[in-house]
Amino acid sequence: MINDTNIIERQKEEMIKALGVFELRGLARQLGVSSPTTKRRDELIALILEASRNGKSFDDGLPKRGRPYKRLNILDSITNKITPDVTGERMDFVNLVRFSQEVAPVHDESVEDEVFVFDGILRRFEDNAVINDMKSNTIVYVFNDAEFYDKFESGDCVKVEAKKLVGQSQFVASKILEINGAPADEYQPLCFEQGEEIIDNKTIPFGNGEVALGRRNIYRLEKDLFEDENFDKFYNDCIERGMHFLMLGINTSYENQIKFKNLKIKDNFTTVYGTNNDINFNKIVDVVFYAMNLVARGEKVVVFVSDIVETVRSLDACFENKQNEEHAPKAKIVMQKLLAFARAYSSGVSGTLFMCYNESDLNDKFLTNEILKISKKIN
Repeated sequence: MINDTNIIERQKEEMIKALGVFELRGLARQLGVSSPTTKRRDELIALILEASRNGKSFDDGLPKRGRPYKRLNILDSITNKITPDVTGERMDFVNLVRFSQEVAPVHDESVEDEVFVFDGILRRFEDNAVINDMKSNTIVYVFNDAEFYDKFESGDCVKVEAKKLVGQSQFVASKILEINGAPADEYQPLCFEQGEEIIDNKTIPFGNGEVALGRRNIYRLEKDLFEDENFDKFYNDCIERGMHFLMLGINTSYENQIKFKNLKIKDNFTTVYGTNNDINFNKIVDVVFYAMNLVARGEKVVVFVSDIVETVRSLDACFENKQNEEHAPKAKIVMQKLLAFARAYSSGVSGTLFMCYNESDLNDKFLTNEILKISKKIN
């Protein structure tokens, strides 16, 4: 006779192994595993399985003070395909980003004396904000009682002084220095009337084709970007027209990194091949928030994605098992938010999305069934 307990344990183990890194960390925290963000995936899985086999209570290790803990429903639904939720809310883009963040530190924890300066794109939530430093990828928390906190919006570029928590790897902002390039005490949030959404007929040349402003554009790469002179010309055209050019490239080649550096791309959200999935995720999220913020402030914006399929694949690595789907549902939520950024307004403001793909990825259903269907093809 088959042992039902062994079957359940085996099913639970398979489900845990199918979780993405964010879900594993959240599950580890609920089981009381210390410092889950410092541990590798295999180590997390082993510690989670060990804790559950030892009868560890799912409520053990939950914080008893500080901001409300982001409890996952994983443990209560381990036999129901383990589908995490955030306090019962629909998993939209903002909730997904909030869920994926490390749990914020407790407000009154002590900090070290040394002061660091960080500069990055801000994500604002109800109880705190988070900055991902552009250069070091350090995460800095900003509490809602910080001076000038009311001036913040998600997607603002914020420079802060910060101090490290004693005995931890987390940083907390101690002083807000700049918001969107202006001194924090002088900065005033801009209320810009975008007007009605329109179909813009303006274009920018790209090789033998035209890039439609305020729309999604898709381009099949025949050679890498660093070898494509059309890319150089397009970038320079955008800068000459006074447009914000955001470069999003995930796991790009070393040659492309040299190209981006030589072009002196200011808003460079790229990672080199083999970069940690957490960093890739944060780069993508920062681009979405930043691009939407710039358009809301009356800017013309171009987001150039060096490889759209690699972008969604890197998101897959952060989330749960795809099961019967080609890409993780949460990865698609992020991608759909990026795709929705492209639009034009009667005020002249526009968000333009330029996506590249490789011919070898034409078997990817998300590319063929969704992106290619709603994008202007550039010859």
